Amino acid sequence: MAKGLIIGGAVVVVVVVVAIVIGVLVVTRATAPRPSPEPFVEAYLGAISDGDASAARAIDDSTVAGVAGDRVDSETFRSDEALSSATERISDVTIDESEVYGTSSARVTTSYELQGERNQLFVNLVWDEDSDGWALTDGVFHGVEVAGGTSSVDATLPFSLGGVPSSDPAAVSSGRITYLAYPAVYDFELGLVPEVLVDPQGVPSELLVTPGPDADADTVFVQLSREPADSDLINNR
Repeated sequence: MAKGLIIGGAVVVVVVVVAIVIGVLVVTRATAPRPSPEPFVEAYLGAISDGDASAARAIDDSTVAGVAGDRVDSETFRSDEALSSATERISDVTIDESEVYGTSSARVTTSYELQGERNQLFVNLVWDEDSDGWALTDGVFHGVEVAGGTSSVDATLPFSLGGVPSSDPAAVSSGRITYLAYPAVYDFELGLVPEVLVDPQGVPSELLVTPGPDADADTVFVQLSREPADSDLINNR
């Protein structure tokens, strides 16, 4: 009996020791200093600068769900086709400063060149326990809207960005659709014939998409002279 009790006691001791070791590892992992977030941010902004939307999306896809709006298209212009066709993308991206707050969050201050101007961009991050690495709080993509109408500009009009058409082919869609796109300068074309526009010359030929996150979309407003029909779509002419 005594021998059996000793073995049983040894088993209890081993279990306790293992539990203590696991507890120490968990605590150590949770409180250990985090690695610099700078390489993560450099890779993200570098992908956008290179026109590699697929690589950028692999990093920021988890933040799309946080974009406000009833109708949000996160696919059409967050694509390799659209981003690679931009006439100018962010360039000369540099990391100016980074701050890590404890073990759970960080902020990286960056700067970039676009349209001959140098601008600052703040990238906020959180530590993701599941991946054991940094994750974005918000992506730097931004909303794009093309709004028009005859008496008010509260409908969505078809357009193309960098030669990529918007996903809704209707001449006029009720309500606003917000399209997400990466910061760059894109060729812009309205999808309607000039005859339905009050001021055809006022429609821009290019669009600057500014970095997000920002609650206000980059919006092109178009006043219509009459309600357009599907036959007024440029693609139908």
